[in-house]
Amino acid sequence: MKRNIKYLVVHCTATIQDTPVNTFKEEGTDQPLYHFVIKTDGDTVRTLPEYCISGLDCAKNSESIHVAYIGGVDKMGKPIDNRTGRQRDALFCKLLQLWEKYPHALIKGNCDMPDKKSASPCFDVKAWLGNYIPDLTANHYFEDEELLEQAA
Repeated sequence: MKRNIKYLVVHCTATIQDTPVNTFKEEGTDQPLYHFVIKTDGDTVRTLPEYCISGLDCAKNSESIHVAYIGGVDKMGKPIDNRTGRQRDALFCKLLQLWEKYPHALIKGNCDMPDKKSASPCFDVKAWLGNYIPDLTANHYFEDEELLEQAA
């Protein structure tokens, strides 16, 4: 089933940062909440195919792809932007990949969607995207020399 994607929605999981990826499911079901989840080490896990509608309660859900980073709250449960550098880079790259695939889609924070009273993703997505420059000199881009040699 082909979906008409109008939104790329950024979320935080509103959990502590070491929460396992497989815990983000619609309550009482096995339906994943997000299409992609970004772990603190920057590893991006696809939890739901893009052609599927997520288990989130979202007015625009049928028209959306959902990407979440693990985190978004401090130890007291208060909203905080606690993305790691690797999460920032991975989120930026994933949004670029998705935007290339869905060039007419709007990139929004969950809190910017209609009828949302959530702090998620705990940062201003539009401002962040307008100012973010990935650190291409960071060590994690060069950790696997074998992959770099294969790409050359």
